[in-house]
Amino acid sequence: MNTDTLTNYFKPILYRFHDREAIVYKTGFRSIRISYLDLYDHACRMANWYQHNGLKKGDAILIWTPNSPEWVAAVLACSLTGVIAVPLDMRAKPEFVQHIAGETGAKAGIKSKFMSIDSNLPWWDTQDLSRQIHEAPPIFEEPAKAQPIKNPLYQIISSVSKLSPDQMKPSSTLGLDLQMDSLSRVELVGVIEEELGVELDETHITDSTTIADLEKLITSQKKVVKSSVRQWPLAVWAVFARRLLQAGFARPLMRYYIKLRVMGKEKFDGLNKPFLLIANHISHLDALVLTLALPWDVRKRLAVAAAADTFEEWDSSKASLKEKLARKSATALALLALNIFPFQRYSGIKRSLEYTGSLMDKGWSVMIFPEGKLSHDGTVKDFKTGVGLLVKELDVPVVPAKIMGVFEIMDYRFQWPQKHGEVTVRFGNPISFSPDDTYEEITKKLEHEVRFL
Repeated sequence: MNTDTLTNYFKPILYRFHDREAIVYKTGFRSIRISYLDLYDHACRMANWYQHNGLKKGDAILIWTPNSPEWVAAVLACSLTGVIAVPLDMRAKPEFVQHIAGETGAKAGIKSKFMSIDSNLPWWDTQDLSRQIHEAPPIFEEPAKAQPIKNPLYQIISSVSKLSPDQMKPSSTLGLDLQMDSLSRVELVGVIEEELGVELDETHITDSTTIADLEKLITSQKKVVKSSVRQWPLAVWAVFARRLLQAGFARPLMRYYIKLRVMGKEKFDGLNKPFLLIANHISHLDALVLTLALPWDVRKRLAVAAAADTFEEWDSSKASLKEKLARKSATALALLALNIFPFQRYSGIKRSLEYTGSLMDKGWSVMIFPEGKLSHDGTVKDFKTGVGLLVKELDVPVVPAKIMGVFEIMDYRFQWPQKHGEVTVRFGNPISFSPDDTYEEITKKLEHEVRFL
């Protein structure tokens, strides 16, 4: 076998393992899996893009990007066309990049959109290339020159905070000076990890964190401590036990207090799984009512997001032994009966989002209440913008639902039904969103759908 080039080495692997995973790449809160065949197709399209833009054998191209599928495809495309790949460290300064461009006589460059350089060299952003190489235009329009900035971190912060890098200084705080809320900080951490190739613990990043503090965290590259989410409720035996528990205990108990009427079950017919199920939140009974309103073939692969601080209250070390036993028993029962998992509302949000993504990677749909807390008057409250981030990053269908009548049976003050009554659950049409939709637009759309169901 002739393996004098990267392409000749890659092709036998492609033929043998064409449908197997070549790359597993984490982006946002999901893991993208790319097969050898898809990777080779991407490389061929990239090679076609090189040729459309006048690159030929012997020409040099700078590759100034973090590790990603685009980086691999760009290098393979060089092997296919004879273009010389000149990979550069992501932390390289713009002056050094310009020096290398001059030394190699590079004709073009590929970079992250967060890397800014003042150069006559045509630069292509990795975020745009996926679309451009599929369109393969015969003439490439050179992007406008980016203005030089202090360092890439300022450009990343600017993309999230919408403030100009000129308005920032090392002592600027994320909260007071840059006006970044908890959701913006989650987005910031995600972009930093993806673009600069580091892993940060978001619990170290608060509204009082300065840009200088952030630079120190990036330099130290503190590793994220993995959350201890219980995995046993996902086991096959737990799913079987859950069906028995719901049919033999939860449903008869609910029927004693509640006459349940369900509208829109047909909305789940033919729906691609996994999906995100959202609803208004008016009672501690909501998760149970909404779960039992679903057909078994839908709810058997359903996980319910519950406020993490509630778990912390249940596990409080200040409780007496009797209270601890009661709370742990209640926790175990909720885990088994409803497959609940802790979802952070204040700090450590990114970990919860990532865990939700990992559940969906395994085929589990997720129920979540976007208001973030119980309504005290039974009306639908404003949705937290985090649901927009969750939907956009997970890229799954969303099924809106509205629960009516349970507030009168057991409102936020009680832990047990106070009277009998009728409850209606109404499911809406599944909703999908465009990649161009913003977090805020998604949140407002979902709130409107649930409010007016």
